[in-house]
Amino acid sequence: MNQPGKLFSIGAYERLLECIRDSGYGYDTFDEVEKSSKTVFMRHDIDMCLEAAAAIAEVEHRMGVRSTYFLMLRNEFYNVFSPEGLALVKRICGFNHLIGLHFKTMDGDSEEPEMLERKMAEELKILKREFGLCVRDMVSFHNPSASQMKMDFREICFVHGKYFRENIKYISDSRMQFREGSPFSLFRSGKFSRVQVLIHPVFWYYGEESLTNLAAAFLKKRGVGFSRTLLADFDGSFDK
Repeated sequence: MNQPGKLFSIGAYERLLECIRDSGYGYDTFDEVEKSSKTVFMRHDIDMCLEAAAAIAEVEHRMGVRSTYFLMLRNEFYNVFSPEGLALVKRICGFNHLIGLHFKTMDGDSEEPEMLERKMAEELKILKREFGLCVRDMVSFHNPSASQMKMDFREICFVHGKYFRENIKYISDSRMQFREGSPFSLFRSGKFSRVQVLIHPVFWYYGEESLTNLAAAFLKKRGVGFSRTLLADFDGSFDK
């Protein structure tokens, strides 16, 4: 279970959701945290692929799961405001999921919580203007530093803030590994009444056996997509 590739596929994700349900857990969102009992807070940090996010969102909707998708405005792999990006994010919202901000700090950004929160609020405002009420004041960091993981903010819910660190079990599929062992075993045991689960949709959508294979498959698919877009743009330009 700790080895990459033994778990990840759309079918495996469906089985994980079934296991969570059959183990007696419900689902809550991060802005409902203080009133939850035996529940899962399902979270998706979207680092690479909106298409994968929309596919996972559809699976969850079909199975009665409501999640929060944390999207980046500063990203090398996708643009939430491109025609494709707009359609995919609106599809996620249409499945009744929530949107938060996956915040990426840049060189020169202040490490002061107040300054970071100001930047986060600006980016959340941009998301709200485009996607409306499904966007909530919730944030996760992209590749956070040790100091960032210990922060709290006044107005924005930080998914690794003090309350979450002290009261809610956290598991993640980061780097295609569940470091504490099988999530199936964890949920079946019922040891933890409240669990935050970080799932990266790109791992499950592509279903590759390693990060190296995933990178190759992702780049191959992106290359085909870029080629089609480029050719279509050339056709339109040359017709004028």
